Amino acid sequence: MKNGQVDLVINTPSGRGARTDEGKIRAAAVQHKVTCITTLAAAHAAVEAVKALRQGELTVKPLQDWFG
Repeated sequence: MKNGQVDLVINTPSGRGARTDEGKIRAAAVQHKVTCITTLAAAHAAVEAVKALRQGELTVKPLQDWFG
């Protein structure tokens, strides 16, 4: 992130020790203005959005419609 080589962080921690790392990773992402996704549902939605953009299809739906 510091070198500008990271554009996206997907950080879905689990377990007790991961919580400490989670905060550090999120803080670094914010500091370096890198998008940080913290749930698998949001990561899936982001992947679907990128696929739609590549295909030229841009539609907007609430996450609840996709994962409700």
